[in-house]
Amino acid sequence: MNFRLIVSVEEGIKTLIGPKVPNINDCITFEDLYKKVTLNTYEQRDVEIYGRTDAKSKWIPIEECFDDEFEIIVTSLKFTEIKFKITPSSPVPQRILQNNPLDIIMQTAQQSQLPQLRRPENNRLDMLYNELIILFQEKNAGWKGGLHIDMGKTFIERLTQILWYIDPHLSKFKKRGCNLPQLFTELPTYSQNQNYNQYFHNSKHKKIEVSQEKLTGLVKSLDSYLVQPWAFNSQWADVIPAILELLQMIHKYIGYLKQVNTAMEGVHSSTTLVRDGISNISVEIIDWCEEVNIIYNELESLLKEKQYYEFVDLEPYLPIFVTDRYRFIKNIKLGVSICLYRYYCGNYLGAKNFVCKIPNDWDERSENRHAQTLVAIRKIIPQYFSREMRKNMLKKVIIYIKHLFIFNLLKYINETGLFF
Repeated sequence: MNFRLIVSVEEGIKTLIGPKVPNINDCITFEDLYKKVTLNTYEQRDVEIYGRTDAKSKWIPIEECFDDEFEIIVTSLKFTEIKFKITPSSPVPQRILQNNPLDIIMQTAQQSQLPQLRRPENNRLDMLYNELIILFQEKNAGWKGGLHIDMGKTFIERLTQILWYIDPHLSKFKKRGCNLPQLFTELPTYSQNQNYNQYFHNSKHKKIEVSQEKLTGLVKSLDSYLVQPWAFNSQWADVIPAILELLQMIHKYIGYLKQVNTAMEGVHSSTTLVRDGISNISVEIIDWCEEVNIIYNELESLLKEKQYYEFVDLEPYLPIFVTDRYRFIKNIKLGVSICLYRYYCGNYLGAKNFVCKIPNDWDERSENRHAQTLVAIRKIIPQYFSREMRKNMLKKVIIYIKHLFIFNLLKYINETGLFF
């Protein structure tokens, strides 16, 4: 085609497209031109076609259908602009409300509803709360008569608190045969093998273990809801049994905690020593040798001045580093025969090491003197009736050492006037 057209599309007084100059070489009919401009956006609409020779002329209606060729009309009437005017879509008449408002209220009250989701989700506790509601919704559970607004919300909040509290400790529950009910394993986070309370694992705060009192309080807060009439409705048939199984699981773990606490109370109140000062001492006789390592010179000189079977604490002569201490004791060889006594205190307290000089000749050695030495060593070994008592004593010793160090440091600064 040897001419160009300015094309626009309007709806009422609103211009939808244009004015624009499209490429009309592949257009034959008005329908082709309309589809070219609108990109098939406004199909199945009543359209009127107008044309004019220039911007100052009036729009002239073109009483032709879409199937007519527009080239003949445009060239004969010398049109330079074409306008497609879409008839505005009539508004859909609203259906007249036939129902009684009271009937609508009654119908709404008979529908099962759940509390609203927490939006936005500020933390993972809100995520657990929302995922519980979605899970109950999938199980077609809910409350009628507006109970979801108050009672339903409180019920889900308390169930959320229980799951949130035991969430970091589920592995411990599992070791005691307390497995999470199948319903709650369908929660999205658990189905992905993740935890809700990630702060417990990722943060550096002191980890508080599961408390028997806390578990008992959480279970009691939920028990009162499970005996109410709504809990026996059919829509809760898939949910309430799982919640009862969850509470039974927690009761089982509470029983385990009671058993452990009772056993520990018995240990703490026991008058029987955890470790015997005689049977827990290892004794090793080491014969003398001619070549002695120089690291044992000081100890050897001290033992030569001591009487037979007069023991010496090895602690002042041991190296600082653990590996060096190990080699020192393992390779100990002196110019005199010795008897090495080792008492392992347990846990972080390490071992107490003693040594005494004995005669080089086997015939001169005395079992009675050896037994007397064991008894003497036992008297200076700290005796504990439980691990808890050892911990408490060690804490007191550490505090005492810190205070003593600070006192001596301040005294030194006052006397010398030196600051570090």
